[in-house]
Amino acid sequence: ALVKLAVLDASYNQISALPPAVGVMTWLHRLSLKGNFITELPTSLHLMLRGNINTLDVSDNGLKSPPPEVVAHGTDSMLDYLRRIHLAETSAVLDLSDMALSYIPSDVMRFFQIRGIECVGLKRLILDGNEISSLPNYLRAMTTLTHISIKYCNFSKLPHWLGDLNDLVRLDIIGNDISSPP
Repeated sequence: ALVKLAVLDASYNQISALPPAVGVMTWLHRLSLKGNFITELPTSLHLMLRGNINTLDVSDNGLKSPPPEVVAHGTDSMLDYLRRIHLAETSAVLDLSDMALSYIPSDVMRFFQIRGIECVGLKRLILDGNEISSLPNYLRAMTTLTHISIKYCNFSKLPHWLGDLNDLVRLDIIGNDISSPP
């Protein structure tokens, strides 16, 4: 199963998706997927943090996940982002603090699920220390949220629909430029 493979360069092919099993290739030092058609990296790729990976090149792919701001910060940031998404899948707590994000990535929507008449999904969303200045409207449908933290971001106002989140018990907005409370 290619257990001695240290470098895999699959640049400039027609690859549109990676199998989740690529994450277990912890013996790789360098993985280059430059110039393909990959829009999303599997969260299992975070497992490479346990290994020897020092270069993950996914440039020129049009990635949506991880977001471009995360990709621009290099291999460790990308793998950390994927690790955080993966952890949230079992903990219902998504912490994307200090990821240099200018918007809330669409990955957040993967945690919105409806089972029967009940909405299940994310309980806590932590976005502290990013460049985010607004909350997307789709968050209003995430009625399972009990805690939103947007400390030290770039908010000047909060959306009116926050009042629709009936289970929300904690809202941290420290260090923004908000002129009136929600």
